[in-house]
Amino acid sequence: MNVRTLKDSDIAWADMVFATAMLVQKDFLHAAVERVRELTGGLGAHSVLECVGHGEAMRTAVGIARAGGAVGRVGVPQEPTIPDAQPSFYANLTIAGGPAPVRAYVEELLPDVLEGRIEPGRVFDRVTNIDGVPDGYRAMNERESIKVMIEF
Repeated sequence: MNVRTLKDSDIAWADMVFATAMLVQKDFLHAAVERVRELTGGLGAHSVLECVGHGEAMRTAVGIARAGGAVGRVGVPQEPTIPDAQPSFYANLTIAGGPAPVRAYVEELLPDVLEGRIEPGRVFDRVTNIDGVPDGYRAMNERESIKVMIEF
């Protein structure tokens, strides 16, 4: 299991987005599922957000969701079907998601972004140039960074 110590900036970011728990778990699907089940008294999480799009991420999301819970998908699916479709069906999970409907909100939100009332870039915790892209991917993979911004 590859679990890292959370930095103060990780915890501050989780608080900003109203996260009630933050688990940084890598490599072992079952270890992550077991840890969430432990933290929730065996029930699982009521609401889970899958942000990667790969099968393993979706299997993790389905595994940590409680029966009757919901999984929101914002990661672009990399597989033609939903992994673990039968377990999610029998657990009565709601699975929904799709591309962000930016055009529906841009006119309302853009003035707030431009005036500094909303900071959408707060998810970026590292900045690099084009030559630093491989290291940026490494940092995200090793959970040293949430998202890396590339400046041109």
